[in-house]
Amino acid sequence: MGAAIAHYRDMSEQDLRRECIRLARRVARLEDEKAQAEARRDHWFREREAALDEIEKLRSSA
Repeated sequence: MGAAIAHYRDMSEQDLRRECIRLARRVARLEDEKAQAEARRDHWFREREAALDEIEKLRSSA
């Protein structure tokens, strides 16, 4: 971590601004990917819950 800090200290202000923008874009992409993964997970659980409910209905009607 110390090396990264030293690297940033040696950067010009313009390079630091570019790096901040790059990192902010990366964070936004990661947050978007996380939201998509959570949506896929939630969808998967809803499908499984619906399937289990259907199985339970079939068992109780038999």
